Amino acid sequence: MRTLSNIPKLLPKLRRKLSEGLFGWFFSLLYAPNRVVSVDESDQVEVKTVYPDTVESGYSIYRIHQGKLFTDRRDCIAVSCDRLLVPGASWQWKDGIILPPEQNPVLSKGTPRSISRFRKSVLSLLTGGSGNYNYYHWLYDVLPRIKLCESVVDIDEVDHLLVPDLCYRFQSETLNLLSLKNSLISSAKVQHLCAEQLIVTDHPNPDFANPPRWIINWLRETFLPKANLDLKFNQRVYIERGDSVNGRRLLNEHQVFAFLEQQGFSRYRLSDLSVLEQICLFHQAEIIVGVHGAGFTNLTFCRSNTKVIELFSQEYTPIVYEQIAKHNHLVYTSLITDDIEASESPLTANFSISLASLREHLQRVMCELRS
Repeated sequence: MRTLSNIPKLLPKLRRKLSEGLFGWFFSLLYAPNRVVSVDESDQVEVKTVYPDTVESGYSIYRIHQGKLFTDRRDCIAVSCDRLLVPGASWQWKDGIILPPEQNPVLSKGTPRSISRFRKSVLSLLTGGSGNYNYYHWLYDVLPRIKLCESVVDIDEVDHLLVPDLCYRFQSETLNLLSLKNSLISSAKVQHLCAEQLIVTDHPNPDFANPPRWIINWLRETFLPKANLDLKFNQRVYIERGDSVNGRRLLNEHQVFAFLEQQGFSRYRLSDLSVLEQICLFHQAEIIVGVHGAGFTNLTFCRSNTKVIELFSQEYTPIVYEQIAKHNHLVYTSLITDDIEASESPLTANFSISLASLREHLQRVMCELRS
């Protein structure tokens, strides 16, 4: 009887699923690309190569007349014209690996969304799903596409920018700091579009573990001068992750911070600060301690010789922030623990840090500060 009583509640959801499936099939039949095209084959695609700073291989900028773009907002961006998938401009990702264009999901699953049409130009800043919410991917995968296009396109003349999302404070703040005049389109509202002129770039940061130096330089040159470096923060900084989207919290944080507080540290939750305040905090810091997370993207803005202790579980130890630290000539060390809470994913597992190990790491770093 209870199952029968739930049927009226389930019917709207069932109708919606059936409708999406039917219309998805119809739109895929109309618009989905069916093969990969060489850019030389289509007179609708214009490609130029740019070389930011001293990059040798360069990046391609694609301008596509009557170009179409579909994204699932997770691991697929399909750029096409005349039902032909444009490689380079398209992007496909699975299990941490960028796949060849022949494995783009739209070639087998189609583009199950209605299409929005824009009579003027659209520049896509889309990246993978992490660009929807993650500070690192926003700064390193999304915004640098503007820099790549500057030598080919007058950004002010582009009518629309297609961005991953606009629901987080850092997204609107950074776009405002760039003084952009363009109309903004969020992929949360428009997943499938056709533009009179669609502009797309190669992925600016394809090697997640080793972001290119030109992006670090551009971010520093663009945002550091806008920060009020006269703001006063404690130079001994502990970053907490109490509101993290991806979990990875420190189970014994109370004890860890009690110890750090005795050493003169202050605790900061970065989501409580504006982007410019975060930049100022990291730029002023002499030592930074915290669990691995997107907040460490702000190492981009540190002064040389800043000391960093990054805390990890042994199940998940990416080196991306160590690489940024090396680029900026910081003194970096990591502290890795095997005291890990059971979790479905190493990415989100919470863990504890040995206070004895932390004390040892901190003493070593503090000695360097005094020398």
